Amino acid sequence: LYCPALQLAVEVDGEIHTTQQAQDALRDEDLLELGCVVLRVRNEEVFACVEAVAERILDLCARIADSSPRIVRSSSNVGVADQALE
Repeated sequence: LYCPALQLAVEVDGEIHTTQQAQDALRDEDLLELGCVVLRVRNEEVFACVEAVAERILDLCARIADSSPRIVRSSSNVGVADQALE
């Protein structure tokens, strides 16, 4: 998913992403170089609690609108290259 107004890319990662982490990291780097913020969430998170994922996305949208993007690793998805704001 992509929101051009906020330059926010949301990647929903399925099982295949456990074997293509290097490719995902390269894609994240490319998006970041273009000025995008990248948020990665796992399929399991979406299926388990879509409301919580939607809340995370809305919170990130608000934070992007209020500040300039910086790269940090989110603590909520251990092992996932989750890019967000501080």
